Amino acid sequence: MDAKQFEEKVTLVKEIADVLRKNVVQARKVEEASGPDEKELWELEIREDTELGSNETIKQAKKGANHPGSRVNPEDSEEPSQADPSDSESEHKIPRYYSQLKKAHKARVIPELREEDLEESFVRGAGCHLDALYNPGLSKQDLQRAKMQERERRKRKKAKKKQKQKEAVLQGEGGAVENSERGPSTHED
Repeated sequence: MDAKQFEEKVTLVKEIADVLRKNVVQARKVEEASGPDEKELWELEIREDTELGSNETIKQAKKGANHPGSRVNPEDSEEPSQADPSDSESEHKIPRYYSQLKKAHKARVIPELREEDLEESFVRGAGCHLDALYNPGLSKQDLQRAKMQERERRKRKKAKKKQKQKEAVLQGEGGAVENSERGPSTHED
């Protein structure tokens, strides 16, 4: 590889990094919707370089595009797709508890890496994140986070149980103290 090719590659990588900084935002589901009237809560990581804009093209994408690498022009779609919330929930339901998450992580389907994904990875950043797209919430970081949350939950549960036992013991002793303060009971026959 000569110096000119190397320089072109470096500028390409810098351009790609710039596009990714401006166009890619990480999101993580914090809370599920408990009812049909409530909305899900998402945590977004938006950097100072991120360009904010309209997502109308994404909202109007055809439902038939299952592959993340396939693109749909909004002009080609005759009708905007109305996504059924029950379909999306069952399709991408992220387990809440560590044991369920661990099972889902082991049983996840690893996507097939195709040539078009590699070509588009520089444009959209999707090539290196195919596993995350096909299996949302099942990454190693998510698994570790769930493990820590499970540990903290068990710790709180154990502390709560211990506190209840202490209260029960104190109440039991308190009842015995009250009876002894009254003095011996005298019954006349």
